[in-house]
Amino acid sequence: MVKKVLKNKRLVKYFVAAVIIVFIELAVFQILYLVTEDSYFSTTASFIFAVILNWVASRLFVFGASVHHPLREFLMVFIASIVGLGIQLGVVYVSVSVLLLYPLIGKVLSIFFSFFWNYLFRSKIIYREKV
Repeated sequence: MVKKVLKNKRLVKYFVAAVIIVFIELAVFQILYLVTEDSYFSTTASFIFAVILNWVASRLFVFGASVHHPLREFLMVFIASIVGLGIQLGVVYVSVSVLLLYPLIGKVLSIFFSFFWNYLFRSKIIYREKV
């Protein structure tokens, strides 16, 4: 299975870009959390920043331009990301309020879950192979 995943160059590129963006997102989250002490605001603001970075990276390095106009493409990415944000907020809520974990741990877990949603939606809907 690992060989099959590694042969999927788009998935590998998406993963590498995501790892870099995750570190940036986590840094932004932690800075905002230390300033505001609000894990939900920090999750939302760092997520929006990461969405913009991810769209640029996806377009330039992973998928290339989609068949859609760039504005429509960005809006589709943004809509998919809103679902991802819901996933992240839900995971952060459970992590912080139910499991009593430190918010940064909840943020890391939330990124893990939303990564798969975002990749599947982008690869199958937004950046599908041109027919």
